[in-house]
Amino acid sequence: MIRSVANIMLSVSDLDKACAWYQDILGLTLVYKNSKTGYAELDVGGTRVALRNIAPYGHGGNPMLSLYAYRLDNTVQLLKQRDVQFLDDGRIQSEFYGRHIRLQDPDGNILTLFEGND
Repeated sequence: MIRSVANIMLSVSDLDKACAWYQDILGLTLVYKNSKTGYAELDVGGTRVALRNIAPYGHGGNPMLSLYAYRLDNTVQLLKQRDVQFLDDGRIQSEFYGRHIRLQDPDGNILTLFEGND
């Protein structure tokens, strides 16, 4: 049966730009890239995020990627300095399970940064 998650794939319009954003802005590690096929994989804590240059691009057509953040307030301030596009007026939301904030990558893919109550 199912052993684990192979990757979480997001469609992007420009593979090089997307790879740079996920590496330089979010700090993910590039582990594979093939510009000829329009495919790349980045590592985040042992899980692969795949970027694929296929339509439709972003804008809610992909699954929402939720990432654990260390020190959410500090992470948000750093990303604001890097001109990251936040949703919900850039406010951190508090829920019974923790705090989170939503943002968009350059293709409009929605990501959530999450900090648990633990």
